[in-house]
Amino acid sequence: MRLAQIVEKIAVHTILIIAVILAMIPMLWIIVAAFQPNERLFQYPPNWLPSLYLDNFTSVLTRTHLPQWLINSSMVAVSTALATALAGAMAAYAFARFQFRGRNALLYAVLATQMIPGLTNIIPLYIMIQSVSETDSLGWLIITYTASALPLAIWMLTSFFQAIPRELEEAALMDGCTLMGAFWRVVMPLMLPGLAAVAILVFVIAWNEFVIALTFISTSGLKTYQLGLYDFLTTDAQIFLRYGYLHAAAAIGLVPTFIGYMLVQRYFISGLTAGAVKG
Repeated sequence: MRLAQIVEKIAVHTILIIAVILAMIPMLWIIVAAFQPNERLFQYPPNWLPSLYLDNFTSVLTRTHLPQWLINSSMVAVSTALATALAGAMAAYAFARFQFRGRNALLYAVLATQMIPGLTNIIPLYIMIQSVSETDSLGWLIITYTASALPLAIWMLTSFFQAIPRELEEAALMDGCTLMGAFWRVVMPLMLPGLAAVAILVFVIAWNEFVIALTFISTSGLKTYQLGLYDFLTTDAQIFLRYGYLHAAAAIGLVPTFIGYMLVQRYFISGLTAGAVKG
């Protein structure tokens, strides 16, 4: 029996290692290609040994609008993550703590909105926003991304709130704290793992979103990082026709997501599992 368990563990870990390696190959190639001259990228077989060729990075940082694109995407992604986590926390708290008619039906209706393909909403969104003001605005991107991510955040955070004992809030109320005071001072600090998990997921979604940004944004100075990368494939200028520059820009774009994850990893790991356990 022990031998069978050992063989099973070896097989499982072998499969997982192979899966991780296969998933990492595209990212590794992006990094390797970013440090190679353009002509070496077309060699066969591919050269997987990186060099110290830094012209790709200096060129995309000084000769393109990549720094501005990164700033725009960072503003949009961070604002969306914070707004979604805050609004989602308040809505989820209501679902988790208050009993009202139609509560379960409304909660499932919120989840059901995620089953609607996002592309079907683009034309109505564009018409609705255009009737109010110009669509060419980062503010509208933030509002649209937040509205799209809220159902997922509400559903995730509801289970987190349900895992927190009600007795903690009752004790705070008995000590003279208001309901909102108990929410902010007692419950929200305990929700940091859940909020971090939601925030980083929403950040990645907003950072990588392309279709809505392509539909709304037309001004070069307001383009997000993903729209900027698209320019490397569609613009006729010589600077954009070098695949080494494209890989360098893609490698730089990996940094903000990595930094964001490192900042909240302590909460993120525990947050992914904490909501699945009800207290």
